[in-house]
Amino acid sequence: WRLLMSDPLIIYLHGFNSSPQAYKAQALLARMAQIGCRDQIVIPALSHQPAQAVACIESLLRRYHDRAITLVGSSLGGFYATWLVEKNASAKQSSHVQRLGSVAGRSLSGQSVSSHAVSGQFESDHSLNAVLVNPAVNPDRMLRDWLGKEPSVLLHGRYRMYPEHAAQLQAMACQQLSDTNRYLLFLQTGDEVLDYRAALQHYAGVSSRVQTGGSHGFDQFDSIIPQILQFAGVEHINPISFTVENSI
Repeated sequence: WRLLMSDPLIIYLHGFNSSPQAYKAQALLARMAQIGCRDQIVIPALSHQPAQAVACIESLLRRYHDRAITLVGSSLGGFYATWLVEKNASAKQSSHVQRLGSVAGRSLSGQSVSSHAVSGQFESDHSLNAVLVNPAVNPDRMLRDWLGKEPSVLLHGRYRMYPEHAAQLQAMACQQLSDTNRYLLFLQTGDEVLDYRAALQHYAGVSSRVQTGGSHGFDQFDSIIPQILQFAGVEHINPISFTVENSI
């Protein structure tokens, strides 16, 4: 079996104070291995510092730029995923506008330009999509509760949170989405950390499933894995069983 350059890729982004060993990450990894797609998932260990975490993810996006990538983000990972999807969409739009301007300028100067030269770069440039699981909408506000606490309170003393970390998160906030079709949203009303209604409002128009009860860790996560994989183009399931809708 050989990994093809066109095979879709999933990058799982864990939440704050979590790791690649968390249950959801490992459950998704196990399912990918079960269907023979172990090489189509990457689960990076993200720094507690937002700027470093995003830099890590962006390095992966550059490495796999020729692949159709779906970010699967939980909690803070969902916030990062949203920011990166919007940043990628904005960059593609800017690049497209610049190329049109360049073509127009060269055409006016009498130089011939083929359509392939204009669109060639985008032939292998896929849109970045995201699956969001109980995503954080304003994590900078949540993070303020941790500022100044002893490192021992956070992940067994490995780090301390500072005001600049909250500022980094605030700078990544996306006020609106460029294309709701790039997202798939999963929420549980029993989330004890985040108010699911904030995400439901922020991601208005996004295909979503809102489950009554549950928790911030998303109870019975295994049950939604088939829908995640179908959205990512990794595994096809019976369309009848794939329902993305509000259930409350």
